[in-house]
Amino acid sequence: MQFATRLRVGSDFATVQDSDRRAHPLVAEFLGIALAVARTLCAVSHLAQTQAWMLYADGDSVLNVLTSKSVILGQRQDWAMSPVLFLPEGAVYGALSLIGLGVKGTLTLNAILNFFALYAALRVVSGTRAMNRSPVAGALCAFGVFCALTLLEGGSTGNGFQLASLMATTTYYSSTIITAILTVGVVRRGLATGDSRLWPHLSVLIVLSGVSALTNPLYLGWMTVPAAGALALLAITGTVRPRPALTFGAAIALGSLLGYFGRGLFSGTIVADSRNYVRLDNVSGSPQLYGGLLQQTTTTLAGALWCLVLALVLVVAFQQFRRAVRTKDSSLAFVSLIAVEAPIVATAGAVLLGTIAQRYLQPWVFLPILGVVAVPAHFVRALGGIGRRVVVTFALGIVAVTVLASVVATPRIVTAATTTDADLGCLVTWVENSGRTGAGQFWVVRAPKAYIADPSRLIQVDSQFNPYTWLTNRADLEGAKVSFIIEGDRMQPWVFPTGFDRGSGRRIGCGRYTIIDFGDASIPLGTPHS
Repeated sequence: MQFATRLRVGSDFATVQDSDRRAHPLVAEFLGIALAVARTLCAVSHLAQTQAWMLYADGDSVLNVLTSKSVILGQRQDWAMSPVLFLPEGAVYGALSLIGLGVKGTLTLNAILNFFALYAALRVVSGTRAMNRSPVAGALCAFGVFCALTLLEGGSTGNGFQLASLMATTTYYSSTIITAILTVGVVRRGLATGDSRLWPHLSVLIVLSGVSALTNPLYLGWMTVPAAGALALLAITGTVRPRPALTFGAAIALGSLLGYFGRGLFSGTIVADSRNYVRLDNVSGSPQLYGGLLQQTTTTLAGALWCLVLALVLVVAFQQFRRAVRTKDSSLAFVSLIAVEAPIVATAGAVLLGTIAQRYLQPWVFLPILGVVAVPAHFVRALGGIGRRVVVTFALGIVAVTVLASVVATPRIVTAATTTDADLGCLVTWVENSGRTGAGQFWVVRAPKAYIADPSRLIQVDSQFNPYTWLTNRADLEGAKVSFIIEGDRMQPWVFPTGFDRGSGRRIGCGRYTIIDFGDASIPLGTPHS
């Protein structure tokens, strides 16, 4: 069924291209939105079935659930955060949580919104009709490739690259991805307008880059440096005039610097040790890790197709760049160059810093697709009359199948968003009925902490009962008296304080979770650490 769903997501750009040229612009826009929503539903349905844990219960994914509940409950805010502050993501989830859909329902709605926001950002990159004969079709073409990559990912093992799927979460940099794409779109539109109307674009660039660098320093490596490099190269080769290249590059750099130094306002919140992210001693280990992930990806049919799609998109982007340089299309040359250059720059930076997390390579799935935004117009224009009719007929079939697939996907999304995890539900019910406070190790306690009404009722600790203040509200520790612990997968053996052991507590089973209840006795907690 999953493979059939993957086949349903095709490129219906010829149909929308025809609408772009002949119909009222609003008709094409509404058709594009409808098809983007259909594709979004297919992608989110797939992820809700194949990567439900990542979407609904992963230790990192539930962060914004915790922040939202804490704010709504009026608790004191004293958060211990990683280098990423998740300010836009937290605001979006908090607003959506007010609808009252529950945790799973809100996370599902947030995933749908993330994918649609990606389409909207791609629509900015695809430009106006003056820049691109088929801007809606171009955005749909790029979005279709991203959805195809998402559908080719899946599985609970997490083996190989799972990069496009991260877009569905509230914590794996969705806002940074969207603002990076918007940055490319604003520069493209600015280059197309000429020297006389730069200030509106420059102002937007400063705000975009400032907010992005403030909330996530990865923006510097994902967009600031690659964009400056691309503009400099295009200016040197004469593809872009020096003045706009300099001003746009300066605007992105200025906004990024302002945002980065603005992070000083959150110095008490960011508790991450830079040595965990800048590991110069692991420069050789980083490429080994990424090479191993690539090898794992190619061992499955879906993974091999994933790599093939990405390779084809890169080839198309490079050909678009060559064509844009030849035709002196400076705005498209910038977009196409970023599509090829930025992932390489980001990967080089990740390797040089010795990073060991695949999420830092996300530019490989959201930037190369920018190189295909102009393909529909060029492709259909090159066909003869009969060829165009064949393509349009085929695309109409793809549109029909995509819409049908979204109709099938919708009830599956509803089921995923409303179905209660029996083990987690058992645990949450017991904790809330106990009226007391418990503790658990990070990967075990995060999901229960997110799904109970008051997250402060569960404390994150390490195996020696020292509070682990990482991606949590340190105010939870105030007056906390822990009288039970939660056990599960991915935990270290406990080192109990004097007078406590596993045998002295009452055991309550909740499937994959086990509660050890010590009744009226309080387990002493050690020194908090991050």
